Amino acid sequence: MREILTYVDRDYVDTVNIEKLMDYSIQKMLAKLDPHTVYITKSETEQTKLQLESNFDGIGVE
Repeated sequence: MREILTYVDRDYVDTVNIEKLMDYSIQKMLAKLDPHTVYITKSETEQTKLQLESNFDGIGVE
């Protein structure tokens, strides 16, 4: 896959966001293998981590 992305990045006529293309490709491959598998991107992981690390006050009920 890296080799293909290298060719696309180097030779494709338009500008390509390689990270988005890679995330999309991984999501589609995993969905084909198992419809219950979910791929979480780096930005989604960071956002979730920030939410989980935030401070809670009170008894923990939202």
